[in-house]
Parts: sequence; C-alpha cells; structure tokens
Amino acid sequence: MRPRKYEHLARQISADYKGGSKEPLPSVAVLASRYDVSYVTMWKAIRHARQQGLLHSGKPKNVAPRRIYEKIKAAILEGDYRRGRPLPKQVYLAGTYHVSAHTIIAALRRLANEDLVHKKGKRWIAGPPHPARKAAGFADSSNPVVLLVLPNEYDWYRIDSSDIRAQFTIPFAQEMDRYGFQLELAREIGDREITRAELKAQLSRTMKRVRALGRRYAGTLFIYFQQSRTGVIFHEWVEQLLRYKKPVVFFDFANQWPQFTRGYVHNYRHYYRLYQDESQALHLALSTLENNGHRRIGYPDCGDGSWIRHRFEHLLAIARTRSADIKCATALPAHGRSLVEHTYQTAHAALTRRFETLYQKRVSRHFIGLLYNCICSLTALCEKHKPTAIIAPNDVFGREMHFWLEQIGISIPSDLSLISFDNLPFSVAFPISTIDFGFGKLAYLAAHALIGDIPVRADRKGQIGGTCTIAHRGSVGRLAGSGV
Repeated sequence: MRPRKYEHLARQISADYKGGSKEPLPSVAVLASRYDVSYVTMWKAIRHARQQGLLHSGKPKNVAPRRIYEKIKAAILEGDYRRGRPLPKQVYLAGTYHVSAHTIIAALRRLANEDLVHKKGKRWIAGPPHPARKAAGFADSSNPVVLLVLPNEYDWYRIDSSDIRAQFTIPFAQEMDRYGFQLELAREIGDREITRAELKAQLSRTMKRVRALGRRYAGTLFIYFQQSRTGVIFHEWVEQLLRYKKPVVFFDFANQWPQFTRGYVHNYRHYYRLYQDESQALHLALSTLENNGHRRIGYPDCGDGSWIRHRFEHLLAIARTRSADIKCATALPAHGRSLVEHTYQTAHAALTRRFETLYQKRVSRHFIGLLYNCICSLTALCEKHKPTAIIAPNDVFGREMHFWLEQIGISIPSDLSLISFDNLPFSVAFPISTIDFGFGKLAYLAAHALIGDIPVRADRKGQIGGTCTIAHRGSVGRLAGSGV
C-alpha cells in the first residue's frame, strides 16, 4: 500500500529534527509553512510521528522562560536596556513576548542570578546591583583612570569641535563620570602629521604613565579619525597596552581600518573595535525611499576625491544590489563651483546686499537666478535627471538643499522628498528626515567595555557596528501615483 502524504512527511520531520536535540519543534503553523503543506496535513504528520515513536511528546520544561531570558539578555548586552535604568514593566514585557507574567518573572530571576538585572522596590533594573561610584572629578587620587589616546592635536580638535563626533565623546565622558572613572588625555601636541619616531616617543610616554597609574589604570580608548602613515604602527600601541590585561577600545569613526580586529592583535578578548556602519545607513535610506515609491534618486556631488563622492559610489553599489528599478543619479558642479564652496552662507552674503529680508513670500527671478548660480550641482541634478527624491550627504548639506529647494518653489515632500545623514543636534530645528548612526549607543557600549561591569556583545572579531535608525521629520513623502 502506498504511504499517505502525512506518513511520508512524518518520517521527513523525524529525520530533520532527530539529532539528539531536546529543543522543542516549531509550531504546527510554522512547520506547515516550512514544508509547504496544509495545517491539517502537518498536524496528522506530527500525530503519526508521535504514535510511531519517531518524536517524543511531552511538555518541555522552562522553554518559554529560557526564550525570554535570551531576548532580554541580548537587549542588555547590546545596550538597548542600559545599566541603572528600569526595565519595561512586567505587564508590558508579558504583552510584548505573548507569555504570562510568571514566565517573565522566571526569566528575570535567572538574569538576576547572573548579575544582569536586579530588583529595586517593585521595578527591575538593568545591570548589577552594586552602586555606582560617586563622580569625584579629576582631582581625586583613588578613582580608576581610562586613557584617551589620539595621534595628534588635529584629532583632538575634531573631537572637541565637531557635532558628529561629539555624539560619541560627550555620552562616553558622561557615562564614565557617572561611574567614577576619570579620563586622561594622551596625545602629541601639534597640528601637523607626526613622524613614526615621534609617535613611538609618544607611545613610550604613554606606557610610562600607565606604569605610574598602577592599579588605577582601567583601560584605553583609542580614537583615530584620519587615514595617515601613523596608522601603520597602530598594532604596536595596542600590543603594548594589552600587556596590562586591561580593555582597549578602538573607535574607528570613519571605518577606515577594518583590518584592525582581534586577529590583528593576537585575538585578545578584551579588545573591541567600534565603527560607523555606513552600509546599514545607506540601505536604510534607500529602503525608506523605495517603500514610498521613489525610483529616481538624486545625490549632489562636489567632485572626485572627497568623502561625498565616496559615499555616492557606495550608495550606487548598494542600489544595484537592491533593485534594478532604483536609479541613483549625480551631477558634477558646473563651472568648477561645488556645493562645498558655495554654501548657504555664500548665497546669504550675495543676496542680503539686494534684499532687506531673505525670507520673503515672493522671490524675484533675480533671487532665484542667484540661487541657481550658487549651488550649481543641485541645479544640474534637478534639471537633467529630474529625481523624485534627493539624498543629501549629511545634515549640513541637507539644510542648505532644503532652503534652496523651498526658495525656488519646490515643495518638500509634495514635489520632492529629501533625506540626509548624521542626525546632528541642530537637525531637530529643521524638517529634514535623517539617518542616525547610533554613536550614542556605541559610546555606552565603549564605556561599559572599559568599566567591565556588564559583558558587551561583539562579534567573534571584537567588532561592534553602530545601529542605524531614521528620525522621521516629514521630508520624505509618498510618490504621487506610485500606488504605495
């Protein structure tokens, strides 16, 4: 007699899932979808397999609490639930994970046994119960010290003055101060590129300072921004610092040194490399526009050899892999005048000489002509390619583009959508949707990798990429007639 379909399916399920594993099978609905059969056929197959002894029946113990435990633990290790802050209420967690309150409590107790959460009053708090040290300031002689290493003065200037880098450095300093850790700067004074010999002399002075700190030395944060010849001896810095068995965190802001992983420093497990995940950001920008029906996407250029051109090439490569319909177009500036050279300030200086107020309801032809001449790359892009959406290189350019487009009579997002990158603090004042690279979360993870109070989740190479999110502020709209 020819075996029935569910009997054959029962043997197939048994072969696929009988590997000595005590993990429960997926739900009947999931299995039915996976094997492309009906719900009834799958239920008959499971019942037949159980009757024939091909599958063991019984209620697995603690499966739900273990699953919830793994999810909450992952959220803590990845910085979604931050130390010292309350977790969501048990009722919220139970509704989110579709389990009972008793299951949530069992999972939280298991996390408490590992010092990943603790209870304070009626609330569960992320992190161990040990109280944080009181911030004592730089004059205290007992607090642990973390060294902040930069190759030269120019990098320190960029940290101190740039908004995008301050999104990392300010939260990092605040978190370290909150737990009583002092930051001590180690850098070479000077605004020029230092030689290899000078950098080695700086390394020698840094090692001398580490030895002087003794037990107070808690680790090192190495920040490196610009690619230069000094980077070739980066591994010498790290190997020297790792001899003291303390964490070393490398913040590779522009992701210029992807080779500096744990394999580069003999797989030391307390070494971490943090980086900006530009690929994820570009995917997010493209998917946001694609989901709103946009296929012709513009990107203003400012000439070869710049980071703006590099970002466009990366964007174009990603667009080719995502969809054949997406067309990313760029236009070089006319007459050698780039968007970088003729910014909003240049237009403002030229226009205020002829007009009492810049923001007037009616803009003359002469005013529009000046705008066209000041930002040539946008003019060429809009006239030649006629995009339905524009991706700005960052928030600074996004602000200029928004002003330019509105002044020449293009409504955002009705006529043209606009999206940018960085989510700088001033961006809140402008209605421009922007991609956040997640530097605040990276700062939190870097701080606690150095503090050592909770484990930090990284890949096997010790790398942690920023988690990109989008801040919707109304500059991305659905394309008319797209059917989205």
